Amino acid sequence: MNLTELMTGVTPDASYEGWVTNDDMVFAIDLTPGETPATLETAYAVVQMGIEGLDAQLNPVTQDKQYIRAGQSTMKTGTQRTFKVTGDKYIGDEAQDFMLSHAVKYGTGNGVVTNYVYFNILTGKGEKGQVSIIVNSDEWANLRPETGDGGDTSEYIDYSKLNRGKGLTYEQRYGEEKAKELRKFRSKTLGKNSSSRKGKTLVELYGQEKAAEITEANRVKSLGRKTPHKSETKLKISAARMGYKNPTFCCLVCRKELGINNFTQHQNTHLKKETVQE
Repeated sequence: MNLTELMTGVTPDASYEGWVTNDDMVFAIDLTPGETPATLETAYAVVQMGIEGLDAQLNPVTQDKQYIRAGQSTMKTGTQRTFKVTGDKYIGDEAQDFMLSHAVKYGTGNGVVTNYVYFNILTGKGEKGQVSIIVNSDEWANLRPETGDGGDTSEYIDYSKLNRGKGLTYEQRYGEEKAKELRKFRSKTLGKNSSSRKGKTLVELYGQEKAAEITEANRVKSLGRKTPHKSETKLKISAARMGYKNPTFCCLVCRKELGINNFTQHQNTHLKKETVQE
């Protein structure tokens, strides 16, 4: 729902006098920030569907200073506006889909900044500006609030009984657009060939040598033994126990002082030279 649809049949009165409730406050956001031409405010999406709480706060920014013979003085240097949104997840609502998209959840900087308006529907008075959308928690079945309220059942949902679309494709569960977004995110986190790895052996995936190394490491772990440390790691552990943070070692051949990370490689260089001379 956009602002035009919400305000259909509603005429704000700037001289209104009376009580105001949370339902009288409207919070709407721009779904296409940065586009040219700029999105009209009347086309902003209203944050409403499935929303239980919209906690709008004004946080003063202050600076304390201690002056001579005057004591401590606190000066207000600014005000930070924050909105804490809690409720239940509703797939298909434009505002929720935008705020919980991967681009916003995992975005940074200007990538999560959008325009907003916040006003009283009775008087038409309010404010507009820009906000950074920071997502703290989300679930496909439920958007959980950080704290529980009376009668709140979101903390007691048995997720094992929810129909999460087992056996269905992404397209069947979420539609073409959402499926494309999920597949793109999956390829970034699991690798481009994540879907093609199923059913293949380690040799087919990594080659004979790497597969043997992985198999041996798994065998050692199954026996309850830790994977043996490399020589550099052993030296680091030994030096740390003796209290040395950045120890150096002297090569017995050329008397050159080296750090732990380069010591073994340096020794191997001498061994190669000796082999060539022979």
